[in-house]
Amino acid sequence: MKTLNKLNNFTKIFANNFSEKITKKSKYFQVGIFILLTLSFSLAGCNIINKTASMLNNFQNLQFKLGRADNFVVNSVNISNIKSVSDLSVSDGLRLTQAVANKSLPVNFTLNILVNNPNSKSSNSGSSSNFDAVISGIDWTLFIDEKETINGRVTTPITVPSGNQTTVIPVSIGLDLVKFFGDKSYLDIMNLALAIGGANGSSSKLKLKMRPTVSIAGFPISYPNYFTVIDKEFNSGKP
Repeated sequence: MKTLNKLNNFTKIFANNFSEKITKKSKYFQVGIFILLTLSFSLAGCNIINKTASMLNNFQNLQFKLGRADNFVVNSVNISNIKSVSDLSVSDGLRLTQAVANKSLPVNFTLNILVNNPNSKSSNSGSSSNFDAVISGIDWTLFIDEKETINGRVTTPITVPSGNQTTVIPVSIGLDLVKFFGDKSYLDIMNLALAIGGANGSSSKLKLKMRPTVSIAGFPISYPNYFTVIDKEFNSGKP
């Protein structure tokens, strides 16, 4: 009973770090964590409990930030080394102009998510992996210039090592800019694309609303809420 009370305390601390007010959804989340920890205890005892508690701490300390948008291709034209619309070749310029006139301007690029694991490595030999985090998935919605566009999911598991290391998670993006910015002129749309993926581009016009899923003791546990990630600072998802 004493051990189960300890488990319940772990889950309450964990859930409270994500929500000041316990909602119906977060209650289910807390109950799910408690069941998981109880199962771990019944299978392997106190050692598993300690390891799982460390994983929970690791889970809530992860930090996320947007990196660069790489390999930005607009209607088969790679603009990664282009600084302005005037730098486009005549043939590329005609191709892009015609595409906008035809109400379609597909773009494809890789958006990098930076994930930092600030947890210190264990001082015990061979046990530093206890503090590494495994992200098994990320549900996301992309905002461009404050406008909601597409959504998707990262499904490839990524390990984020401890020791304040940062890992890059590449996200493949594909959408039609005219579909979301058809009220703008060709020049405005191209300047927006260059501001994101051009030679001097950045992710400052992008936001990612996301909810990661982390593997804890072999079980996938999703964050209880979505949170917004930008390029200026790391965000752990804590309220």
